[in-house]
Amino acid sequence: MALIRFSPFVLVYIALFSRLCFAADPTISYDFKVIAIGGNFPGPLINATTNYNVVVNVHSGLDENFLMTWTGIQMRRNSWQDGVLGTTCPIHSKQNFTCNFQVKDQIGSYFYGPSLNLQRASGGFGPFIVNNREIIAIPFAQPDGDFIIMIGDRYTQNRTVVQHRS
Repeated sequence: MALIRFSPFVLVYIALFSRLCFAADPTISYDFKVIAIGGNFPGPLINATTNYNVVVNVHSGLDENFLMTWTGIQMRRNSWQDGVLGTTCPIHSKQNFTCNFQVKDQIGSYFYGPSLNLQRASGGFGPFIVNNREIIAIPFAQPDGDFIIMIGDRYTQNRTVVQHRS
């Protein structure tokens, strides 16, 4: 018989995590409108290669302003494409905007999503993967595969109700 040892940290972590995972009534469901991208929720994968240009045409079908941000992507010499209010103007309702930027000298996993008015709580986000160029070696072993996990938070009320209450 093997003796299994757990450190106190692991036990506390498991206990806290399991406590957070279970709701009082897991059968309760809520109906909300979501922000879908191309009919998908979460949005589709953007798969790019470092030092290449990325062109994304964003058409807002919402009844409010929308602003798409590219979290973690360095916007060198074009901060107006970053999607942060103050450096980028929002996309007005029923309008479109073409984002054109270069993913320069970076590789890894990122995500994109809205940056206004708790809109990310309604969706509009998706994965953004930047791969290395074949002529540039990566500083670690080649991974066996990729798994994309998008974690989001949900409210028990629509995000517009939550926004107006705060």
